[in-house]
Amino acid sequence: MTEAIRAWGLAPEVVEQLALHAAVRNQSVAALIGELLTEGVDRLTDPEQIARRLDREARRVRTEARRVLDEHGDDGLEAGTPAASEQARTPTPVDLVRADPARVNHVLTGHGDDAFDTDRRLAARLEQQTPGLSRALRGVLAFIRRAIRAAAKAGGVAQLAVLGVDYPRPEDLSLPDLHTLAASHLGGPTLYLDSRPLVLAHARASFRGEGVRVVEADPTDPDAVLNALAANGFGNRPTVICLQPLLLERMTDPRRFIRTLVAGLPVGSLLVLTHLTTDHEPDAVAAAVATYRACDLPLTPRSRAELSAMLAHLDLLAPGLVHPHQWHTATTDPDTEPPLPDRSPGPTEPALFHAALAAKPHP
Repeated sequence: MTEAIRAWGLAPEVVEQLALHAAVRNQSVAALIGELLTEGVDRLTDPEQIARRLDREARRVRTEARRVLDEHGDDGLEAGTPAASEQARTPTPVDLVRADPARVNHVLTGHGDDAFDTDRRLAARLEQQTPGLSRALRGVLAFIRRAIRAAAKAGGVAQLAVLGVDYPRPEDLSLPDLHTLAASHLGGPTLYLDSRPLVLAHARASFRGEGVRVVEADPTDPDAVLNALAANGFGNRPTVICLQPLLLERMTDPRRFIRTLVAGLPVGSLLVLTHLTTDHEPDAVAAAVATYRACDLPLTPRSRAELSAMLAHLDLLAPGLVHPHQWHTATTDPDTEPPLPDRSPGPTEPALFHAALAAKPHP
């Protein structure tokens, strides 16, 4: 066996060490190698080990960026790289242990190939405690796509900005990626904004196409959003701003967020938004919120009255602030568009969210 191992190209001293350790442990060289390979794979895939390696790499990059800046100033940066302050700043930490809302939603809506075990466990608990949540979330995603189509039909907007990145659904024809909708209906570019490193990396690898950009910015910070829009050429023309599910619920002051964001947008811009509510099924929503919070994902549901006050300075396109399954479910063109996963309102439709398409009015 030792001769066979030498044929792998290992250094002679390595082969001898393997043979010695195998003899001490009273096992074959092949069995020892198998244990070492298993241990190596476990270390490579262990979330804490990955996080530590990423943190070391981030520190190395920051140190190198500072060295280049100290030696050469801004001229030391290659053309096309981000600004010095962008490269040298402390990155958002990578969290591979806590469940992620986007991945959990992905599992709940029938996907989840990219989810971790923590995401799947949380999704299973949510589905058990709040059986209508999966259906409600698919209804939210379908509403968002109908709203983008409606914005295109209304006219005046030709670009889309998505606050919070979702995971792709390449085989789900009823829920096409948002940049695909923007290209075919709005006829313009799409800008995705998020601050989670893993989500950003996945989006940059998956969301391809002309006019598609994925940018790091905190989607819960209106000033960061406006700065990102301006930096990417989205600041001067009306834009459809799509708030991904459960984004507003993570904010302590969503009213201020919307007011600040809208104040910095051109007139005619549109907001596509949804919000979890306890108006009709308080026990089911309370159970879901408690489960999220137990996993360190705090969410705050809000009533229709609160949401109406939040949107009072905007023009709501008909039918106004309603449940997602009540928002133009019959507007799909069956000859040109795939069927939508939710249908006309029925008595068993989960009423866990409110939804609206709102426009910034002329002063």
